[in-house]
Amino acid sequence: MEFEEDDEVITTYIEETSERLDDIEDTLLGIHRVKGQECETLLNGIFRGAHSIKAGANLLNLKDIESVSHSMENVLHFFRQHRLLPDEDAVTVLLSGIDGIRSLLGDIRGGNKSKVAPPIVRSIVESLNALLGQLNKT
Repeated sequence: MEFEEDDEVITTYIEETSERLDDIEDTLLGIHRVKGQECETLLNGIFRGAHSIKAGANLLNLKDIESVSHSMENVLHFFRQHRLLPDEDAVTVLLSGIDGIRSLLGDIRGGNKSKVAPPIVRSIVESLNALLGQLNKT
């Protein structure tokens, strides 16, 4: 039995990933309202959420989700490592990653487990990678 063919595993992954995406989104939208140690805790939490999404996608051979979540994880790692809060532009780019993963989860629910990254996935990954490139220049 391959994981990618097990409907129960896929269903559980979709449910858990949807919850993680909601948590990451809520945290990103409210992160500027917190200070100090709480910021670090929140950044660590959203980084772990993105990492879990990526790991599950890798296990299930969901390459598009893995690609987007990996790029998100890289950006979040930068903020975590440098103890910086993402600015409004960075939050917007990260939210586009969340929206992209949600769209891909919807495709999977609908039975479409395409192995070819749609243009929107490539665009999101490019935006996240460009953001990381800009951050590394500062």
